[in-house]
Amino acid sequence: MNLKARSRGRSAADYDVIGWGVVAVDDIFHVEHFPPADAKIRATRTDRRLGGLTGVALRAVADLGGKACYAGVLGDDLLSEFARSALRGGGVDVGHVLTQPEARPVHAMVVVAAADGSRTIFYTTAGRLGRQADEELRAALLRSRVLLVDPFSLSDSEPMLALAREKRIPVVADLETEHVGAFRHLAPLIDHMVVPLAAGRELTLTADGGSLPVPRAFLEPAEFAPLGPDGLRGRSRPRARREN
Repeated sequence: MNLKARSRGRSAADYDVIGWGVVAVDDIFHVEHFPPADAKIRATRTDRRLGGLTGVALRAVADLGGKACYAGVLGDDLLSEFARSALRGGGVDVGHVLTQPEARPVHAMVVVAAADGSRTIFYTTAGRLGRQADEELRAALLRSRVLLVDPFSLSDSEPMLALAREKRIPVVADLETEHVGAFRHLAPLIDHMVVPLAAGRELTLTADGGSLPVPRAFLEPAEFAPLGPDGLRGRSRPRARREN
């Protein structure tokens, strides 16, 4: 799928997708098996990659030919520089990133065990700063086709969600199981929701005749569709197409 091809015939926008949620630096250790307590084992391979719900999603948009923008907060440390470089190298615009010296991306150590395919993540959010709505952020949102939010940006984003609703800019929320319930009050401002399968089951009513259910969390009916083996994609009520 090519996002540029899909957007032909529509008025030009600076960005197809904008987000300012979590980006992470993932240090990945590949091992034969996950060690027991107090053990020391040799890693077979190590990698450092860009992670985080928003970081990975924006890279995917760019990979599909879309125009993606990251507008979160990063610092001037080595982890922040890695995140900027990885985003920029993947085709994501970082011109609206807010730099604060004390800010840090999420930093994770991921242990991947070859024996059973398991993945264990240890992470810290120390130094991670959210971004409050400001004029630069509002202006960038108004030049975007879609707003992407995640659990780390939702708590600061209600004014921006309301602005997106007013301007008919679709909002996509990518949530993890432990965060879904905390943001139920924002459901009317979200157009599409991506959640793990377990969270989708928790949020929804019993399916009828094999069809996917209507989520309790939404104040109005929504549609859910399968999104691979591990998730559901939800859509809230239809609304008028954005006028560009």
